[in-house]
Amino acid sequence: MSMKTTMAPAVRAPLAVLVVLVIYIAPLAFGASELMEHLPKLLEGGSAREWSHSIGLSLALAALAYLLIQAVLALRLSVLDRILSHNLVMIHHRRVAVLAVILATLHPLCMFLFERVTKTGIHLADEWPLLVGAMALTTLWFTAAVALYRKFLELPFHTWWLGHRLGVSTLIVLVGVHKIFVTGEYTEAGDLAGTIAIVLFFLGVLAYNEIVKPARLSRRTYTVSEVTSPGAETHEIVLDPPSGTSLDHAPGQFAFLTFRSARLPREEHPFTIASSPQDDGRLRFTIRCSGDFTSGLGQLLPGDSCLVDGPYGLFTSKAHDPDGARPLVLIAGGVGITPMLSMLRAMHADADKAQDGRRVLCIWSNRTAGDVVHCEEFAAFVRDMPHLRLVHVLTRAQKPDGEDLPGEVRYGRIDTELVSELAGPMLKKGDASAPPLAYICGPAPMMAAMRQALKDAGMAGRNIHTEEFSI
Repeated sequence: MSMKTTMAPAVRAPLAVLVVLVIYIAPLAFGASELMEHLPKLLEGGSAREWSHSIGLSLALAALAYLLIQAVLALRLSVLDRILSHNLVMIHHRRVAVLAVILATLHPLCMFLFERVTKTGIHLADEWPLLVGAMALTTLWFTAAVALYRKFLELPFHTWWLGHRLGVSTLIVLVGVHKIFVTGEYTEAGDLAGTIAIVLFFLGVLAYNEIVKPARLSRRTYTVSEVTSPGAETHEIVLDPPSGTSLDHAPGQFAFLTFRSARLPREEHPFTIASSPQDDGRLRFTIRCSGDFTSGLGQLLPGDSCLVDGPYGLFTSKAHDPDGARPLVLIAGGVGITPMLSMLRAMHADADKAQDGRRVLCIWSNRTAGDVVHCEEFAAFVRDMPHLRLVHVLTRAQKPDGEDLPGEVRYGRIDTELVSELAGPMLKKGDASAPPLAYICGPAPMMAAMRQALKDAGMAGRNIHTEEFSI
């Protein structure tokens, strides 16, 4: 089975360092190049005003470069996903936005630091480019703030996403107009050809995301074949691939889905691929009802179509252990089991061929036994894979609830003591050259607590991997 969606760890690690350095250092170097060009003149006796103007212009160029980086990160390039993972790319996307806002805000402060205000009122004929710049900065503040605090503001995803695209489009136009028409001491930095090229680059990114990419995905549209309920408040969507195609994904990866159904809004959302790569090209998604969109997935009907953009993510043992030799510790909270479900399905298929017999500890936390999905399938895992230890942890139940679940059942919450009890022996027995890998997926506080619990039990942080979807 060819897994072209992952990259060897020895290759990925240095590339990741290089990419991160480019993301953060290259824009600063670009901005500093403007200051270095005029440095000899400034050192010969440049006034405080000239120094301030030069620094302000350098800050503007660095902020613009960070916005260019933002556009690249938003493209969902598969090569970046294979090096950093999409989740980490989105983390850098947000951090770069903050840097762009800071530098763009410092730009006018430096430009006007030593300017003397000798008149009142605004002369639009001469100063309108400055007003356009102020509008661009305000748009940048607003767009970035709403994106960073969308959950706090309780904005529906589709409302925010439409506003975000409009804000970015407006920002591109305002920045382009400001850069073309504003004049100053160092006019060569705002040359027309370069500015037009930058604006065209941004417009090209928008055109790719809004037109080219949807058209490309539509050529391999999947079809909904089954919609079932494998557990309480949970839907399983099964998608059949178009003839002659399949998605080459690794267990644990995810995809962005856009359903074309009259019963659902045309929105794009990320969901873990719960099927194994051996599932004849069919894709299965187990989705918990957690909002208006996911609750409405039960209205899908066989025959509805779906655009699938993926696979993405490095939350897979194929990315960190291509040979499948290292033991696994899987910890899931609720529907966070879906990437582990894909891993277990793949191992179960290989177990039938005696290809995958590594030790696996799966700790799965749910509120009650009724929240456990795919119970019969997990029973088959336990029956057919003697190397698997499945432990259910029920947080809101007491005996005898859970006695019919496959595997072991514990009551209460997963804490450091329980993790140490269950994972400790595996860590002690592990081969020093092939220590266990851990994968954690669930609510953010739970993942942070489990990561620390595994560290306390003796697992190195580099062997612990988490998955959190956030757009």
